[in-house]
Amino acid sequence: MIVRLVWLPLKDSEKEPFETLFQNIKNDIGNFKGCIMLELLKQGDKGNDYFTYSTWISEDALNQYLQSDFFSKVWPDVKLMLRQKAMAWTLVK
Repeated sequence: MIVRLVWLPLKDSEKEPFETLFQNIKNDIGNFKGCIMLELLKQGDKGNDYFTYSTWISEDALNQYLQSDFFSKVWPDVKLMLRQKAMAWTLVK
């Protein structure tokens, strides 16, 4: 099993648009072959540091998602909402 944590440091003005976008795509990502679970966590003094926490059945399943057409359409929109570069950590369990 793979655990993936992604830090998304949002611009102040992008909190609500990001939350709306996430709610719209959460089921699509959660239903992606190999995704076991996906959650959104909020943190930070201003409440604009978000983390996605997901589990995947394998590294191959995660890589298939990261190389999918869906990811390549959504990720550029998310990157525009960030105040600095996102960071990701992947743990193999």
